[in-house]
Amino acid sequence: HMIAPERERWIRRGEQGVFVFTLLAIFFIPISESAKNIAVVGALTLWAMTMLWRRRLDVRVPVIGWYLLGLLGAVTLSALRWDVITFCRPLTVARGVADVFLYTSFFLLIVNTLRGESRIWLVLWVMIIATGLGDVAGAYTYFFSNTGAVRLSVPGSSFTAAYLAMALTMMAALLLHVRFNVSRRWLIGGIMALTVIALVFTHTRSMWLITLLNLGIFSATTRVWKWPVGLLAFFVMVAFVAMASDNLIRQRVISMGLPLRDESLLGRVPIWQSAMRMARDHPVLGVGPKCFRASREKYHVPEDFGQAHNQWFHVAAELGSLGVLALTMFLAAYIRWLIRIRRNVTGDLEKALWMTCLGSFLVILIGGIIDPVFRQQMALFFITLTGLAIVSTEPAGRSGPSALPDPCEVSGGGSRGTAAGCVRIGGVHCLSAQRRPTG
Repeated sequence: HMIAPERERWIRRGEQGVFVFTLLAIFFIPISESAKNIAVVGALTLWAMTMLWRRRLDVRVPVIGWYLLGLLGAVTLSALRWDVITFCRPLTVARGVADVFLYTSFFLLIVNTLRGESRIWLVLWVMIIATGLGDVAGAYTYFFSNTGAVRLSVPGSSFTAAYLAMALTMMAALLLHVRFNVSRRWLIGGIMALTVIALVFTHTRSMWLITLLNLGIFSATTRVWKWPVGLLAFFVMVAFVAMASDNLIRQRVISMGLPLRDESLLGRVPIWQSAMRMARDHPVLGVGPKCFRASREKYHVPEDFGQAHNQWFHVAAELGSLGVLALTMFLAAYIRWLIRIRRNVTGDLEKALWMTCLGSFLVILIGGIIDPVFRQQMALFFITLTGLAIVSTEPAGRSGPSALPDPCEVSGGGSRGTAAGCVRIGGVHCLSAQRRPTG
């Protein structure tokens, strides 16, 4: 008679621990890479243990999750080759697989464990506060460490810029759709101002333009112009002030008028050519995950370049045609999901998260022309926002009587939930909204 209550107590503690580690992982994305990794592993471990304690190993996989698993499969196949392991070292190859495994499994954790609008809001506030702290830390690094660009824990200033662009997208979408009290609006506005300053000092013009594009799209679709135009004016003002103190920013701004003569762009062309030579020599599975750097000498890539500076060329070089196919299918599925779910979102939070996903997707898609931004922390942040959008459309994820259809129905193309896009691994089919257990 004591076993069941004891197990239930451990289950509750495990669920609480999963949520705490989830918040920690999200909090540390822009602050500490090692702490973020520890928290992600902690959340996944506790999630697995909780399922074992429940004696129910079922995992709900949305449509997008299947395509992420397909990408993970392509990375794993590319890594499981003796020549790759011996050439790139086992630890390097394992890190390449682990990166994709972590953000894929974290996405599944979000959509399976996060329930209730209050918890969604807590995650969003953790994202906002962490971004503000990351902005301050990045500014300190820039002004006192002589690194040449604002850096968060995200490796590389261009990847830092991608994170900041997605964070700005999230905060702008929330302000456009959700009614906050004055103090919270000022808090979000202040962090957005810090993020704009940090973004300017990353020297990443592509993310400047994508951010301005997102603000324009958001304003046009919501017909709200006053504060987005004010934010745009602030962005331009910061850029012009920065030009006076930072020669590289001045050069980047001036070169935007002559993009085809830009030295940074022209310097990428030989890197793209080298990446395509890697892909031609390894057409199916590439040189291996995380093996671009190890292949530099053979393909005459300059020592300063550890990646192909293009999402498609980088994937083609490291994962071959199978990786390019997996990435293409994931992005196509994401576009389809955005289109289908837009017809069903009704609440303010749902609209804000949908708009956030749209803007973040543009960061991934357009930013990928210059850098492989769908990786590591950026991918983790992106799939977390996507997971929140999926959870928010579920009856348990929001308040009010206007519950949407089950995500198994809105995410897929069929009329039945089990065939449309969400299934449960472990022999339990995806239930309808009326029959889904609340636990």
